[in-house]
Amino acid sequence: MRPRSAEVMNLLISEHGSLFKNHMTKFKEQLLKQQDLDTRMFSARVVEEAWKWMKDKNPTIILFYSSLYSPRIELTGKNEKEQALIKALDQAIKSVQPHYVHPIVTRNFFPYISDMSFVAISDNEEGLDAVTNNSPSLGYKHYVDYQDIRALNVPVINIGPYGVDAHKKFERMEMTFSLEIVPNLTNYVIQNLLN
Repeated sequence: MRPRSAEVMNLLISEHGSLFKNHMTKFKEQLLKQQDLDTRMFSARVVEEAWKWMKDKNPTIILFYSSLYSPRIELTGKNEKEQALIKALDQAIKSVQPHYVHPIVTRNFFPYISDMSFVAISDNEEGLDAVTNNSPSLGYKHYVDYQDIRALNVPVINIGPYGVDAHKKFERMEMTFSLEIVPNLTNYVIQNLLN
């Protein structure tokens, strides 16, 4: 059995009603007082506490999000703003490419965490519901209003340095691209958008 945490919570609410709901609310409020718990451990403790209420104690894997979900970013040209940004980037690349020996390549999908994750959402409602319903710490240990992000919905691109071993002990970057091309590329994109 591999239920998602939302399925477990719904099952327990149907079995125990408000007794379970009230207990879990109080449990989460008490858990917040433990300053040493990060979001991941907070979520794990909530799932462990819910498990105590399960009648069926057979081995089970409960799937849940234990950390903050950072929405993925994709830029596909689905509206005028995205098309304008893609065009501005393409023009900027044409301007700076002659000054850099390696081809500058773009990708329309950014799967990593970034500040960009909180100004646009590419996920549909079903996907967001799956995240919010299966995040035990959401609304207690962390808050993200995904509908506010969807309302903002600013098309974004990530123009950043190139290198290896990012955020590790031997992190290094390609100097020419990172210190010369990136600033010029960014400048050209902004100028192209303003024009």
